[in-house]
Amino acid sequence: MPRLRSGRRIGLALGGGGARGFAHIPVMELLDELKIRPWRMAGTSMGAVIGILYAAGRTGAQIRKFVENVVLAPDTLNVEKILSRARVWKQWMQLLLPKVGQKGLVRTDGIVRHLYDQAGVSTFEELKIPMKVVATDFWTGETVVFQSGPLLAPIQASMAIPVLFEPVVRGDQLLVDGGVSNLVPYDLLQEDCSSVIAVNVSRGAERNGRAIPRAWEFGHTVNIMQQAVLRERMKHAPPDFYVQPSLEGFHVLEFHRYHEILEHAQPAIDTLRKALLERFGPPPA
Repeated sequence: MPRLRSGRRIGLALGGGGARGFAHIPVMELLDELKIRPWRMAGTSMGAVIGILYAAGRTGAQIRKFVENVVLAPDTLNVEKILSRARVWKQWMQLLLPKVGQKGLVRTDGIVRHLYDQAGVSTFEELKIPMKVVATDFWTGETVVFQSGPLLAPIQASMAIPVLFEPVVRGDQLLVDGGVSNLVPYDLLQEDCSSVIAVNVSRGAERNGRAIPRAWEFGHTVNIMQQAVLRERMKHAPPDFYVQPSLEGFHVLEFHRYHEILEHAQPAIDTLRKALLERFGPPPA
């Protein structure tokens, strides 16, 4: 596949959103279909997790197959079958329910190391598409950008949702989810790329009449702040292509709703297809 048939250097920024990050997969499939190869990439949280596979050279279709056949195979989504099949239960526990750390928070070693096996890489230097992975320093609130060296700690840090996943300690820094400070890190690509595609898979508030949200839904207040920061950034330097699928009602840990997430993302993918064709024309035969 040519790096970029139009001669332009396109950047691809993938935002965080937990299970909603599955919506990044059809974006990658679309780029493959149009024979558009990103020049640079950046990812936050789930965007970093999915993005590493793509940056390592996997196609969108291969990533979809990995998710469907290994991580979210039908057997692993049916509780009764999980309990009745020891092999599948063990796989589910190792990949999607990683070990609980000493701090009482979920560790992500298992799934990140499994990503290495799928991607066939363990360092940034081995990636076929240069990529920046975003985390946040819990103490200062500053964005921390990784783009060289081993991948393990940066990916773990980028997906370390506060309270849920164990943070990563690096010197005097306590690193947590990159989305806390930079939900969709497209700004990290604008200097090096002529055009940037930004994919935002966070969700808006799901109105429920005048009912007070349940306690765990108050985590959405963090998303409100993230969106406010993103909107302000976009006022001053918007990306060339902005994609935000309608994913209200899908929560960060609802991985079992994979197929629904992809279905709800499709209208936004269709809109992106039209925009890319208008800008770059059809792919070569």
